[in-house]
Amino acid sequence: MGYHIMYVIGASVIFFSSVLTLNRTVLGNFHTITESSMILTSASIGQEIIEEAQGKLYDEVFSDNESFYDIPVCFTADDSLGPEGGEYYPLFDDIDDYNGLTRLVSTPSGACSVAVKVGYVDSLNIDQWVTEKGFYKRMEVSVYTDVNPYSVKLHYLFCYYK
Repeated sequence: MGYHIMYVIGASVIFFSSVLTLNRTVLGNFHTITESSMILTSASIGQEIIEEAQGKLYDEVFSDNESFYDIPVCFTADDSLGPEGGEYYPLFDDIDDYNGLTRLVSTPSGACSVAVKVGYVDSLNIDQWVTEKGFYKRMEVSVYTDVNPYSVKLHYLFCYYK
C-alpha cells in the first residue's frame, strides 16, 4: 500500500511539472506572436508613410509649375526641411515636408509612435546625411511600440533627375 502512495505522489509531481512547462511554453509563444504582429504592423505603418511621400513633389520649388530652375541651388536648404508655413499632415505637397513629422497611431495590437526624418544624402554614400542641397533625399521612418523593445526603421531614397 505504501508503494502506491509513493507512485501517486511521484506521478503527481511529474504531471504538475509538465503542466507548468507547457504553460510557460504557451505564454512564451503568445508573447512571440504578439511581438511579431506588432513588427508587421509597424512596418505597414512606416510603408504607408513612404508610399504617401512617393506621390509628392521632390521639392517645394516645383509647386509653381515654372519650367526653368537653377538646380540644385533652388532646392530647399537643409535647415529649412520640414513643412512650410501653414502646411500640416496629411496635406503636404513635397517630400521634405515629412521631416520632423511625429504621429501616434492606434492599432488593435497597441499604440505605435512614428517619427520621420528627411534629409539630403551623399550621392556616393546614401547612408551619409549631408547639409548640401542635392539630387538625393532619404526618408527614415522609425516606428516604436511598447510591445516591441526595438524600433522598426524603414528607409527610402528619393532621387531627382531631369
